[in-house]
Amino acid sequence: MSKKRILFIINPFSGIGKQKKLESLISEKLDKMKFKSEIIYTEFAGHATEITEREKQNFDIIAIVGGDGSINEVAQKLVHSDTILGVIPAGSGNGFARHFGFPARPSKAIEVINQLKIKTIDTVKLNKKIFVNVAGLGYDAEMGFLFSKISNRGFRGYTKTIFNSFDKFKSEEFEFVLKGRLYHEKAFILSIANASQYGFNAAISPDSSVDDGRMNITVIEKFPLILAPLMAAKLFTGFITSSRYVKVYRAKKFKILNNKQLIAHLDGEPVILNKNLNFKILPSSLKIIVP
Repeated sequence: MSKKRILFIINPFSGIGKQKKLESLISEKLDKMKFKSEIIYTEFAGHATEITEREKQNFDIIAIVGGDGSINEVAQKLVHSDTILGVIPAGSGNGFARHFGFPARPSKAIEVINQLKIKTIDTVKLNKKIFVNVAGLGYDAEMGFLFSKISNRGFRGYTKTIFNSFDKFKSEEFEFVLKGRLYHEKAFILSIANASQYGFNAAISPDSSVDDGRMNITVIEKFPLILAPLMAAKLFTGFITSSRYVKVYRAKKFKILNNKQLIAHLDGEPVILNKNLNFKILPSSLKIIVP
């Protein structure tokens, strides 16, 4: 049997530094009877997308070492292709990886790649962009924007940012079309999920499945600050949708009507949008190695 060609793309700036020892771990742990490997380091934001576009025809697997944003960069160019996505979690929250139960230790994640268990999953298209995990608007997007600017990307840094800005942020009015019906929602958070969580096991959409042909749209109303500990507990225990402040819709596609500048995030990375937001599920569009 011929060896699989695998390219490791390493983001040296991602997360909290797990990726720094990856080169030696790959040499030590990767099954050389199954794989022939190469490594490329990213040098700037968006570089992983450029590398993937250039190299995907030359490799059977492209494995990204990084967090959700880095995974997104690679997935952009692997959707509807035969090239398989590999993941070695090295971000801070690692929401996409945690959804599947990837081990946090890089050496164990390489062992997952060695097993070569492949699953075909859905992705979501927003206008011309792809995301694989979670997108969001409202306070959700504001957090994505603030997180991109903080130096401490660990759990403590995230929680400090959240609580410092919670009371300053106001709900927004959203108008969207879903299954031919027009909805008006005043939302503090509007989250669109393919997988289940932001990261750190914070499950914004605990019932999401990556292969059911649907996205989950979670609308959270502004709730009193005094209830923040309770809402956080629900978020981290998988019960956020049981709150009276939460509504969930499921759809193959939907449109947010918009004629102003909106801050959003796709897989944790902030983006600015200036027109209608058309979300569409892309069923069975991405091949990925899973535990």
